[in-house]
Amino acid sequence: MVTFSASGFPTGATASFSPNPATGSATMTVTTTATTSTGSFSATITGTTGNLSHTASVSLVVNAAAVPDFSLSATPASRTVTQGGSATYTVNISPSGGFTGMVTFRASGFPTGASASFSPNPATGSATMTVTTTATTSTGSFSATITGTTGNLSHTASVSLVVNAAAVPDFSLSATPASRTVTQGGSTTYTVNISRLGGFTGGVTLSVSGLPAGSTGTVTANSAAPNSSILTVTTTATTPTGSFVLTITGVSGALPHATSATLVVTTPATGDFKLSASPASQRVSRGGTTSYSVNITRTGGYAGTISLSVSGLPKGVAAGFSSNPAVATSSTLTLKAASRASRGTYTLTITGTGSNFTRTTKVSLKVIRSSGGGSLGVGSQQDAHEGPGHDNDD
Repeated sequence: MVTFSASGFPTGATASFSPNPATGSATMTVTTTATTSTGSFSATITGTTGNLSHTASVSLVVNAAAVPDFSLSATPASRTVTQGGSATYTVNISPSGGFTGMVTFRASGFPTGASASFSPNPATGSATMTVTTTATTSTGSFSATITGTTGNLSHTASVSLVVNAAAVPDFSLSATPASRTVTQGGSTTYTVNISRLGGFTGGVTLSVSGLPAGSTGTVTANSAAPNSSILTVTTTATTPTGSFVLTITGVSGALPHATSATLVVTTPATGDFKLSASPASQRVSRGGTTSYSVNITRTGGYAGTISLSVSGLPKGVAAGFSSNPAVATSSTLTLKAASRASRGTYTLTITGTGSNFTRTTKVSLKVIRSSGGGSLGVGSQQDAHEGPGHDNDD
């Protein structure tokens, strides 16, 4: 029977054998304590029987025991919030060494006017940290520390919070088009657009300044676009010509804003026109109709309307123009002879009156005896005139 013993194990470690003594083999159990030194140790096993003694060597590596502990992390690493708003982070607890305790959270480093709360608190796995700001919380970028504590254990995680200034209710103005050209005595319009910012909902009173003498500006709501108005600028014949910068101002309470637009005032076109008629001569039977084409030749950019009239008509002949006043380059003069219209040859004068001048042209008309009926005339009628010196007999 061999009796076993062991030596060389670190302090705090003990060896036992089973069975002991033994005849074939035995199991040696080495037991350590929480204070056993760590490291690698060579030990000697001695077997003795009578005067006989022999040894065997073994190694023992003692590692430090795992200590129950935890670490903290937070996601996301950074949040951005507007003054008066809130942001959330997830705080995660990572246990180690068999840690199962409850961790209590607190936060520091957030700006004045910002507060942090945790749910749940304390927690075992994770918690949500909510950071709430006020309208007066300082703006900027801030580094904050989240601390988790349980017993004697305390760990931290860091996060960033960016606080932006809250949007201030406001508005801005713009005018389209940026420039308008108008002729003295004419009018033009601009669209004034109101852009609302930061939740602005107030009414805006609009006015215009910088208008040239002899002109006026009126502002009316644009029913097609709630956030715009129409500025109408009206000039007179004496409004000075040139380029003028208009300032359009909008006021809402203590908020004033302005935009500008350009007004160019020009003199009216000094053009002219002349009249001609074709054919130069026409015949009409009593009870019939005939017509002339009155041609208007415009020069020098003249674009005004032209009022047309005809004189020298024989008794019983009525006249009408297809377009009067004329806005284009021609009009048709239609003559209708009554059944007892005065016969003979007549010289008719066609007169065109523009804005500042009058032009004429002449045609010839011969009224003859009825040949058995005629067609009806067209156009609006003008009173007939009797041609002097011509009879009205059959």
